[in-house]
Amino acid sequence: MEWSRVAISLEDDTESNFKDSLASIVGLDTDAYASHHRFMNDIPHLEDVMQMHGKSMEGGILFSGGSNFNSAIKSFDDAISNLGAIPMESGLEIPINSNVIEDIVLETTTIAGRQIVRLIAPERFGGILEIFSLPFGSEFDGAIWNGNTLRIDYKF
Repeated sequence: MEWSRVAISLEDDTESNFKDSLASIVGLDTDAYASHHRFMNDIPHLEDVMQMHGKSMEGGILFSGGSNFNSAIKSFDDAISNLGAIPMESGLEIPINSNVIEDIVLETTTIAGRQIVRLIAPERFGGILEIFSLPFGSEFDGAIWNGNTLRIDYKF
């Protein structure tokens, strides 16, 4: 199975606000990934710990230990509930507490004839990691970023 990264479009009226928000990300206003990376690179006296940490991260933390990948895929309805998303006729809107669209990863794949979506959105302390199937018979049709909302469109 291979994931395909999806381009997220910007709505026209948010592009200038988005560029302004990028300039304001400094100091303590950073995401968990950047803080973790900075911390791990600033402890040279713990080289053994860093090597073990790197080995544990290589395999990934979501599906380690031989767990079944299919059990991690949520139904469309469960994803809406977990994400606090707003379902629409041909898509859904997901509120995301991030101003940095470049950190958001949206990927798709197909398993057993169903379109699967993986959303990774790091936030200041944590974030979103959600894998879910689109409604039966639908396929991904695009993604648009509008402020703090990601709209995922699909078609039947």
